[in-house]
Amino acid sequence: MSKYNKRTQVLLSEEQYERLMREAKQRGASLGSLIRDALDETYPAPDYERKKKALEKILAMEELPVPDWETMEEEILTMHDWCPDERDEQA
Repeated sequence: MSKYNKRTQVLLSEEQYERLMREAKQRGASLGSLIRDALDETYPAPDYERKKKALEKILAMEELPVPDWETMEEEILTMHDWCPDERDEQA
């Protein structure tokens, strides 16, 4: 089943329609996908901007000092053993 389940009708001028069709053809995309992309860019989901900024910060980071896998695994297991298990709290 498609994730798109709402249909709408939009009236466009001849010039708008031709512009969209040219762009869709150039991108190898459908008219509908072009309109959905424009909608998402113009009116992003509420959390989108926050997530986008966070991703940009992560990608802009210089190489971070991260230990080798064996050290990281040991730290994870140590913290796992230290943290109380939720199942123990429910008993």
